[in-house]
Amino acid sequence: MSAKNGENHVVGWEGNKWNAQDGTSTHKNVEEYVEDKVIDHEKGIFVSSEVEIELESGRNGKIDTLIEHDNKYTVIDYKTNNMHDWTESDARRYGKEHGQQVQEYVSVLGKSRDTEGYIVALGRQPEDPNVLQTYVDTLSEQG
Repeated sequence: MSAKNGENHVVGWEGNKWNAQDGTSTHKNVEEYVEDKVIDHEKGIFVSSEVEIELESGRNGKIDTLIEHDNKYTVIDYKTNNMHDWTESDARRYGKEHGQQVQEYVSVLGKSRDTEGYIVALGRQPEDPNVLQTYVDTLSEQG
């Protein structure tokens, strides 16, 4: 799994408010955008959204976006949390939880072909830049 913090890798929500409806709408719009821009059947690039998967624990998961190309999988999980008021403790807790979630997807799919996973944080960014860095660092530790 890859985690980066930089102006080309972190998308922030501008404005003062963020709610569940904003997250759902943003998630759906980005999912559709990625599918529209990446899919290319002539080049053998296939994109699926909301892919259900049985995890090693026996639980079910749902991959937000799965890209298949050259006998490889790329898993993308979108996080639309309102991080604005997060503490560094929150960032560590959610970073661990989110990282483990994607790592489970990668582990299951990686049994049949090369697989890599990414988390795209789309929600409102934390007020404190150290909190965002803690989240990114914790994600990196998971994979």
